[in-house]
Amino acid sequence: MKYFLLFFNLIVIHFPLNAQSNDITKPFNEFTNLFHDKSTPLNLDRKTIFGLATYNTKEYKEISSIYQGYLLSELLKDSTNCKFRCIINLKYSSELILLLIAKDIYENGDQIELELYLDLYKQDGEIIDYKYISGFKIDTKEKFAEIEKDLKVTTKEYQFSISKEQKHPDLYYAQETIENWAVTITGLFVKTREIITNGYFNGDWGGYKLIYKE
Repeated sequence: MKYFLLFFNLIVIHFPLNAQSNDITKPFNEFTNLFHDKSTPLNLDRKTIFGLATYNTKEYKEISSIYQGYLLSELLKDSTNCKFRCIINLKYSSELILLLIAKDIYENGDQIELELYLDLYKQDGEIIDYKYISGFKIDTKEKFAEIEKDLKVTTKEYQFSISKEQKHPDLYYAQETIENWAVTITGLFVKTREIITNGYFNGDWGGYKLIYKE
């Protein structure tokens, strides 16, 4: 059995983000208007995440090259088989703009992976911080998130594998990682807790439930 419980002090060390592209040709408010407006709380559960896959919905606009200057350069690396979409403008305050951005990853023309990033911006479009909070990779991993009104974020990630003992064939064998994040008044993510558990899980569209710890 692996079971770790880690607590972190709320001490923020801010390392500079990789630069945004300088190729910004459109005003930031035009970019934010491409997103669907929602407010907290927001639940990105399993049903919601798979519902956001491109083969399930055409509702969300792709981020064209004229707006990709508002994305971090590191998200654009190795993006030959990727596309980006505008998902949610999470209304919170007049000083801080939170955008949920989808990175769709393809193989042989089929989407195999979805990564959802919560990007925190200043009003002028400068990124303050960002976090990969949910998504999936087919048959490999799934990650869900809950965002509360005060911007406390809880993520649950499941890394699937095959148990050496081959027990409970009707259940999923996985490593579950639960993380709690807070957003400081300056717009930085800080992790406050992490719990890691290996075991057997039962799953449905709402998520996964631990049945047996390893």
